[in-house]
Amino acid sequence: MLSIVTATPSVAFPATSKYTWRGHECAYVAAGEGPPVILLHGFAGSAYNCWRSTVPAVAASGHRVYALDLLGLGKSAQPSDATYSIDTWREQVRDFCAEQLDGVAVNVKGIYHELAFAELENNDGDGIAAELFEATNHPVSDAVL
Repeated sequence: MLSIVTATPSVAFPATSKYTWRGHECAYVAAGEGPPVILLHGFAGSAYNCWRSTVPAVAASGHRVYALDLLGLGKSAQPSDATYSIDTWREQVRDFCAEQLDGVAVNVKGIYHELAFAELENNDGDGIAAELFEATNHPVSDAVL
């Protein structure tokens, strides 16, 4: 007989928080305490769709975890007049670290992004991770793809 057992995480997926970036309402979730970790979804994703199991697990492991909905995706604003690009999202993440993490951006434990970014033409995934780490003052060697 086949038995299916599901585990309920000790920390539920947190409620969405909002902040304003360049005049647009953007969404993120945060949970846990400890060194910060940032989770980024890929194109056409959202924090919930990509990280609903990961956020509680990382929070339970002793980290403060943030999962962002990038501009134009998830629960963030989807303005029709915005320019959506890797540069835009890199700047959004850089600004989030500087403004929302209250000066602890230099201590971010890791920035993780969905591997969908790595499937971009010319295999730019590693370059994106490197740019994000450079923009937030982290050594590229800390990147986890």
